[in-house]
Amino acid sequence: MAQQVTPRFKKTRKQRVADRINKSAVKRAKRPGNDLDYLKKIKRLPCIITGRRDSIDPHHLKCMGGRGMGMKAPDEYLVPLQRMTHSELEELGSKNEEDYFFTNGVDCKKLAKELYLMRCNFPDMEAVWQKHWDNKPKILKQK
Repeated sequence: MAQQVTPRFKKTRKQRVADRINKSAVKRAKRPGNDLDYLKKIKRLPCIITGRRDSIDPHHLKCMGGRGMGMKAPDEYLVPLQRMTHSELEELGSKNEEDYFFTNGVDCKKLAKELYLMRCNFPDMEAVWQKHWDNKPKILKQK
């Protein structure tokens, strides 16, 4: 008689991945200040440093506080950055975060606060982004 092989997992790989995504979404939603819809809206905005719209990663400002050891800051402290710019900023470390934005002509704290206040209306968020983009020195925009 052939021996029956029991599967290693009771669920398919696709089901396990879906469960993992759902668990992380629930865990994320439990923390105060996290809003998945707001996160999606931030991803639709252009990068505040380069102005490009492709591959946007929301950056959680570490200089604003609101986080614990090994935790991200709440979503109310988000700014849109292009993936390469985001990686560059992460390599610099949290202590140099404000200096990085300052040298690129962006008041990151003010931008994050204003974007979060307009989170219910995407056109208003775009207007806030545009205002901050227009206030950047012209030399920095041409990078």
